[in-house]
Amino acid sequence: MGLLLTLTVFAAPIGLGLLEYSKFLFWPFGNSMAKKSDLNETQNRIWKAYSTVVMVLHFPLGLIFGVVGVVQVIGLSITIIGLRAALVVAKSLSTYLNPVGKKCIPSSVREDVGNFWGSPQMCFLPLLRYAV
Repeated sequence: MGLLLTLTVFAAPIGLGLLEYSKFLFWPFGNSMAKKSDLNETQNRIWKAYSTVVMVLHFPLGLIFGVVGVVQVIGLSITIIGLRAALVVAKSLSTYLNPVGKKCIPSSVREDVGNFWGSPQMCFLPLLRYAV
């Protein structure tokens, strides 16, 4: 589905997000989904603006997918066998809601990104440019 959406120019941002989501589903306990803005990846301004428009248009459909995903997590959590599948679906709820601008990364990289943005040094980073 992601490949078909990527071939159409209009839904290319959603298609690229779904391709990244398929990589996540291939190895869900070793990977994580992250926003490209958290990874400091530079994007073309026109592509970023277009992705924002597509994201706004996808939001009602993504909201429905998110509610269905929550119901699916609750249903899978009832049995012991379904707990692992429920964890995978729960990890991917943000991608259901908004697949635009997401990237599949290893979990170790995700932890490093989280530690960097949550570290006390980040609080003083804007002040460093005035110290020079």
